[in-house]
Amino acid sequence: QQLSGINTVMYYSTTIFEMAGFSSKASAWLTVLCAATQLLGVALTVALALPDTRGRRATLLASAQGAALALLVLAAGFWVELHTSGSAGNILTVLGVEGYLLAFGLGLAPIPWCVNAEIYPLRARAPAQALATFANWAANFFVSVTFLSLCAWLGGPIAFLVFFGVTVAGMVLVYAYMPETKGRSLEQISQLFEEPYTHDRKS
Repeated sequence: QQLSGINTVMYYSTTIFEMAGFSSKASAWLTVLCAATQLLGVALTVALALPDTRGRRATLLASAQGAALALLVLAAGFWVELHTSGSAGNILTVLGVEGYLLAFGLGLAPIPWCVNAEIYPLRARAPAQALATFANWAANFFVSVTFLSLCAWLGGPIAFLVFFGVTVAGMVLVYAYMPETKGRSLEQISQLFEEPYTHDRKS
């Protein structure tokens, strides 16, 4: 969730838009739109009850696919801004950021927390959730403090391609290892992790 770069976009959205060529005033207004867009994604997930209708796996995988595509668009926007003149780069950057936040809000934002509350056996639930939450925010801290240095070192297009690669890798891991927990009791979910992995766990 965090290594896909979500909080770099949230924390540094004004800086990202300024790097893409927007004025400070325009960047500030676009930052407000960023927060509203992710909130819209989460609200749609709740309103449509996607985790309970489509399932945790399907919702998360669709969200990751959308986020990865948006990161590609964002990287392309930075590349166009660096190598051409005109407004095409600005348009791609806005589409990339807003598309990423909407896609993230639809699954990558809520589903990890939902699954994290379900998958641990009762005897280990409290410490396991604490460790998972610590790992999540440690990853957030790492990505946040390295983002500007990464942009300075690799450039904006490559930096967002790195996040694209991490998002795709996470999507592959989810597809390979994350079972579907929709409609299962906590006891049944525990059994999913005790049995050898089979394709049936995905359904």
